[in-house]
Amino acid sequence: MTPTLVVPLLNTLTGSCYTAAVLVGAGQVPANMIVDTGSSSLVVEGKLYASTDDSDRQATHLAQAISYGAGWWAGSVVRTTAAIRGGSAEVALRNANVAVTRQESAQGFGGADGIMGLAYRALDTAYDLGKPTWPDLDVTQIDGAGRTQIEPYFTQLEEAGLCADVFALLTRRSRMRTGPEPSKDPANQGLLILGGGEERTDLYRGAFQNVRITHDVYFNLHVKGISVGDRPLIPVSDAGPSGTSNSFLDSGLAAILLPKDLDRQLIGQFAALNSHFSDAISTARKTGSAAIDDSLKWPDITVVLEGTTEDVTLSIAPSTYWQGQAAENGESHFVIETADDLDQVILGLPLMNNYYCVFCRSANNGQGVIRLAPLV
Repeated sequence: MTPTLVVPLLNTLTGSCYTAAVLVGAGQVPANMIVDTGSSSLVVEGKLYASTDDSDRQATHLAQAISYGAGWWAGSVVRTTAAIRGGSAEVALRNANVAVTRQESAQGFGGADGIMGLAYRALDTAYDLGKPTWPDLDVTQIDGAGRTQIEPYFTQLEEAGLCADVFALLTRRSRMRTGPEPSKDPANQGLLILGGGEERTDLYRGAFQNVRITHDVYFNLHVKGISVGDRPLIPVSDAGPSGTSNSFLDSGLAAILLPKDLDRQLIGQFAALNSHFSDAISTARKTGSAAIDDSLKWPDITVVLEGTTEDVTLSIAPSTYWQGQAAENGESHFVIETADDLDQVILGLPLMNNYYCVFCRSANNGQGVIRLAPLV
C-alpha cells in the first residue's frame, strides 16, 4: 500500500501562492517549491542547486524553456533524487526529472526556490540538444532543437508505485495575511496531501461535488456560467485555445482571470446590485487596494461547471475575492482580474480557498475528476 503524505504549505515566501519543501539531490537540499496545478515541470532555481555537490545527478541532453503568465525560465534537465516529507514519512524518487534554471525572468519565482508542477505530461515539454546540457547550456540553441515530452514528477511518483494517482489541496487565502508573525498564522498555512485526501473528513464538511476534467493538459474544466448574487447566469463561451476547454484550475495563480467581455459583464452585475460595489472594485484595480465598508453585504459569486453526472454549482465568498489584511495600509485586494487576449477562464486560489479540493486523476474511466467540498 502506497503511503499518504500530509505536506505542510505556506504562502509567506511568495506572499500569495503556496510552497512546499522538496528535498533535491543526494544531499537533500530543501527547495521551497510553488505547488502549481497550472504547470507540470519540477524546476529548481539554478543558484541554489549549483551550490550543491549532487552525487545522484545524471546529465541529460534535454533542456526546457517554459513561459507562464507571470514569468519564464530556461534551464538544463538533470535526473536526480527528489524527496518530499510529510510528518515522519518521506517519499524519495530516484531519477526524477528536475529542471535547473540557467536564465529566468526578473522576478524569478517570487521568493520561492522553484515550482512543483502537478499537471499533465502535455505541458512538460523539453528540447533535445544532442549533447549534455549540464553543467554547460547555451540557451540560444533551444529554439532550433527538436521537441519532446518528459514525465512530470507527480506522474513519476505514481508510476514508480510511490504514490496513488490522487492528491488534495487545502488553502485558505490568495494573499498572505499580514501581521507580526505571518508564518504562524493558520490563515497563511495549507496542506498538500499526496496519495489521498478523501479520508481526511476533519478538513471538509458535507458531500463532494464532482467536476469533470475535460482534457489532461492542465486540469481543464468546462465553465457554463458565472454570476453575482441573484443576478442571471452569464453564459461562458465554449471556445478555448487549441481545441481544449474554456477553463482550468490553477493553484499557482493568486487570482481569478476572466476574458475581457466576461469581466465587463460581471462588474456590470456588481454595479446593478449596488454602485458602491463597482466603485470599490474600480478603486482597487486602479490603486491596488480599497477600503471595504463592512456594512455592505457583498454577494457571493456563483460559478457553474460541468460535472460528471450533473452541473456543479460553486460559490466564491466575498472574503476570498476580497483579500482583507493583505495590504500594509489595512485595505483589501480585489483578486478577480482580466487580461488582454485571454480566451479562457483561469480559476485560481480565490475559488479554491472556499473548498477542499481532491484531484482524482484516474477517476471517471481515466479522464479524471476534481472533487470539491466546503472547508471546515
